[in-house]
Amino acid sequence: MNNLNMDLRGKVVIVNSTYKGTERERRFLCEEGFGCDPGRPGGRRILGKFLVDGEECSVAGEEVLRLSADQSYECPAPRDGPSELAGVADEMRCALYALVVAAKNLMEQRALVEEDWARLASAVADAERLLS
Repeated sequence: MNNLNMDLRGKVVIVNSTYKGTERERRFLCEEGFGCDPGRPGGRRILGKFLVDGEECSVAGEEVLRLSADQSYECPAPRDGPSELAGVADEMRCALYALVVAAKNLMEQRALVEEDWARLASAVADAERLLS
């Protein structure tokens, strides 16, 4: 459950001022968790990351103020330091990151038939290999 009463997977939101900083610093990318799903009673945690620094954490559904007017976000840099990829290759890494996030959400939200799931899992594994 969340204050907006909508599916927040893949959405950028502004969290309340419990979190210090400007609105830009409080932009949060919702990735998963019971709090993303308005139809899930009792669940309120939303897992994701702050876009200002890529910090992965969870927020409570009631801490969400509103959708961010700017729904765009940049692909986070690899955790082990600066990206070795540049230019077009970096754009490809970000596109693959978005694909992986979307595919994981699809696998969670839908009961896919075994054959479709296997193809999707293979595509996600290929994308994750390319990211590493």
